Amino acid sequence: SFPTRRSSDLFPSHDKVGIAQVLPEAEEGQAALNGEFSKFVSIGAQFGQSADNVLDAARSVGRLYGQGGGDADVGAKNTEILTAQAAKMATTDNFEMREAVLGLESALSQFNMQTEDSNLLMARSTHILDVWTKLAHTSGASAQDLTEGVKQSGAAANEAGVSFGFLNALIATGVRTTAKSGSEIGTMLKSLFASIQSDRAVKAMQKFGIEVYKVGENGEKELRPVEDLILDISKGLQTTKLDSKSLSDFMLAISGGKWQSSKTIALLKNYNELKRTIELTKDSAGFTDQQLALQMDTVARKVETLKANIAKLFMSNGNNGLLNDIKWILNLLNSLLEKSQKGTSHAYQFAKGVLAIVAAFKLLPPTPFKPAPDGGGVSSGFSAGFSAPAFGSSFGTAGWSADPWSSAGGDGAPLVSPVSSGFSFFLSSSSLFIVTGK
Repeated sequence: SFPTRRSSDLFPSHDKVGIAQVLPEAEEGQAALNGEFSKFVSIGAQFGQSADNVLDAARSVGRLYGQGGGDADVGAKNTEILTAQAAKMATTDNFEMREAVLGLESALSQFNMQTEDSNLLMARSTHILDVWTKLAHTSGASAQDLTEGVKQSGAAANEAGVSFGFLNALIATGVRTTAKSGSEIGTMLKSLFASIQSDRAVKAMQKFGIEVYKVGENGEKELRPVEDLILDISKGLQTTKLDSKSLSDFMLAISGGKWQSSKTIALLKNYNELKRTIELTKDSAGFTDQQLALQMDTVARKVETLKANIAKLFMSNGNNGLLNDIKWILNLLNSLLEKSQKGTSHAYQFAKGVLAIVAAFKLLPPTPFKPAPDGGGVSSGFSAGFSAPAFGSSFGTAGWSADPWSSAGGDGAPLVSPVSSGFSFFLSSSSLFIVTGK
């Protein structure tokens, strides 16, 4: 007999407990919990991610968004949105689901983009993904570099008034120019954002020839946006006549220290690349979906989609016997493979003989055969258990009719090879021989 396993084993109880803990909606009952599970497994199938990875990501997202500000329905919806976005990012940018979740959560948090508004959450997270995916495919930085850079410098950038797109353009340019990691570039940028508005940096920029202040809307003098200051510095470095000592002193003043000045000057000297990456971030809308379509058309992603769909099928239909039926079939196939691998030379000859018979059988033309009036006879006797359709679709033999009971003449006689039923029985017996070893 073949071993059996309950359908609930596909989704261990601790997974269900984890989802129930972070999604109040799932606590309404078993049906609600199964419904949430089904949604997350569907996300895995849609984006080519495993059910386990999606559920793990959902638990992480649910801790922040699952409560929905007291509205369980909103919490569940927002958790689904961000889990799907993380799955999309993992697929398009070759991420681990867990890392994709952490990167997305960090960006939303550091730029104060967290919200309970589902539409706004979708729009903001989509913008983040588009910027990262666009730069990861068109610059010298990977999506991992970009997320790590944002983790290090996102809060400082937001405090300095630097946009998400501009920050990532700086990170991408820094990674490409210095060959340093995204995390190192992020640390350097964090220092730059904290220093560039200091009195020391303002004086150094004025001496360098940068227009630091502007007249605000209320008529008062105010500091120009940090993004504008950085671009002006980068442009000025292309034509500066400063000697190396003076240039070093200037970079020390704006970068925050000697440990960051060399990376800062390397980044800012690459003005053309910085401008190019900035434009890429402005033209990134919809890029993630374009790349997703390409990634999903690969064998690896289709396999993950199939696995997720099977898991969903088991979860929804496992208790009615379908699970055990499918497992019986899979165990049968595994037994066939194991027997063939461990078989002796005469077993190999036997298998080769079966294949030879199949090849010869393809040359046999179908011939009319009319079953006995009472439905008995050779044809009906074998068709019940070993009919041509059962094997025809697998072997594709030309000698077997795809529909053995289709009418072949005015008297309704079907097209069935006189030996098809016998051969079906022979092949079935051969399979049994391989499985049992008898």
